Amino acid sequence: MRHAALFLTAAALAVGAANVHAQTPNFAGVWTRLADSGAAAAGGDNGGAPDGLTIVQDSKTLTMDAQTARGSETTFVFNLDGIDNKTTLTDGNGNQFDLVTRAKWDGSTLRATMTRDLGGAAFVVTFAFSLDAPGHLVVVVSQTPPGGDPMTRSSSYRKN
Repeated sequence: MRHAALFLTAAALAVGAANVHAQTPNFAGVWTRLADSGAAAAGGDNGGAPDGLTIVQDSKTLTMDAQTARGSETTFVFNLDGIDNKTTLTDGNGNQFDLVTRAKWDGSTLRATMTRDLGGAAFVVTFAFSLDAPGHLVVVVSQTPPGGDPMTRSSSYRKN
C-alpha cells in the first residue's frame, strides 16, 4: 500500500510539472509581423508595432530585439520571475533614462511591463505575449502616455 501511495504521489507531481511546463511556452525565435496586424485601435498605421522581433528565452529571462522598417533596433530584457530589471537607455536626443521592465507568467500568457519616468510622470507600457492556435506570436500592447489617450494594439507574428 505504501508503494502505491508513493507511486501516486510521484505521478501527481510529474503531471503537475508537465502542466506547468505546458503553460509556459517558449517564444524564442525570429518573428515577422503579419501584414494585416498591428493596427492601432484608432488609426490606420501599424500603431508603432515593430516589423520584426528576435526573442531569446531561457528559464529566467526573455530578451526581445524589436526591429523596424527604418532599420532601428531596440533591446528589452524581462526577468520572468516578476523581479524588476533596470536598464539605462539613450533616447534619440542623446538623453539617458532608466527603463524598468518586469514580467510574470499568467498561465500560458507572459504579462510584462516597461516603466519610464518622464519628468515625474510614469509612462507605463504593458505587454501580453501568447501563441495562437496556428502558432503565431500574439503581442497585445497597452499604453497611456502622460497627458495622452489610452491605446491598445494587437500584433501577430509568424516564426521565420
